[in-house]
Amino acid sequence: MLHRAETLCLHVARTLAAAGLITLIGFAIVTLLDGLFRSVADSPIVAVGDVGGYVVAASVAACFPLAQLQRANITIELAGMALGPRSAHVLRAAASVAVLIVLAAMTRR
Repeated sequence: MLHRAETLCLHVARTLAAAGLITLIGFAIVTLLDGLFRSVADSPIVAVGDVGGYVVAASVAACFPLAQLQRANITIELAGMALGPRSAHVLRAAASVAVLIVLAAMTRR
């Protein structure tokens, strides 16, 4: 049953990430059209500047669930390598708690 739930969550997360990617590609196309209209017709698409930050933020946030499920976080383990394996485990645990706090804060917002 747990495997089925994980498979379902992974499917939903992949779909959400794909939707975010498609949205981001669509926004890139509209941005190119905006630049083309500015240079050719001197008539920019006004909404591009207004919604740009929101579209990019939503597209990036749509990839967070998939990254969490696949444990695809970027880590730099220089301190752990220098301090030894036991310290590396402690640092990884602290980093996981920090990610949890940041994601919880983002969810609350």
